[in-house]
Amino acid sequence: MKEVLKRRRVEIAIIGVLLVILIAFAASFAFYRPTTNLSATIYKRDEILLELDLTKEEEERTFYLENIDGEMLIGVKKNAIAVLKCDCPHQDCVYQGYVTTANVPIICAHYAITIVLTSNDSETDVMVG
Repeated sequence: MKEVLKRRRVEIAIIGVLLVILIAFAASFAFYRPTTNLSATIYKRDEILLELDLTKEEEERTFYLENIDGEMLIGVKKNAIAVLKCDCPHQDCVYQGYVTTANVPIICAHYAITIVLTSNDSETDVMVG
C-alpha cells in the first residue's frame, strides 16, 4: 500500500488541489447575494463621464454614451447596467450583459471606458482600485 501511495503522490496532490478549488468555488456561490441600492459611475480613463443612481431606475431605458470617439449603447434598469451595443472590435463589454453586483466592473479597453458599480447599503463595503 505504501508503494502505491509513493507512486501516486502527484496524482493525489492534483486531486487534492482540485478538490480545494471546487470547495472554494461552491462556497463563493453559497454566500452570493445580489446587491441592492446600486450606483454606477462611468469613467473614460480617470475622468467621470456620468453618475447614475440605479435604485431610481423604474423602467428599463437606453442611451448612447457621448464623447468616447465611437458608439456605445448603455442599458439601465433597477439595480442593473449593461453595455448593449458597442463598435469596439472585441465586444467583451457587450458579452458581459447586465451587471447587478457591486464588485463586478464593466470594462471596454478599446475606448478606455470603465463602469464601476458601488453599493449604497450601509452594511456593504466595496473597495474599487
